[in-house]
Amino acid sequence: MLIAIIGGLTAAPGCSAAQPERARYLTLQILAIILWIPVSFMPFIFMKVKGTAWVHEQYIKDPDEDDDEEEEAAPLAREE
Repeated sequence: MLIAIIGGLTAAPGCSAAQPERARYLTLQILAIILWIPVSFMPFIFMKVKGTAWVHEQYIKDPDEDDDEEEEAAPLAREE
């Protein structure tokens, strides 16, 4: 993405006139990277705003479903 931004900003003036859609696409990549950085931190910000008590409550309410599957499969694997 950074290479596309650099390529769009350093392109020759004739290139932008010959390929206006490509130039616009490369310019919009700046917007994409500006939005990508804060959006990637949204889960951490959300958990910080809600608080640790809420996070722990949600984990207790809906634990990983993988644990249940392992417990159900264990008795079938045993031979008595």
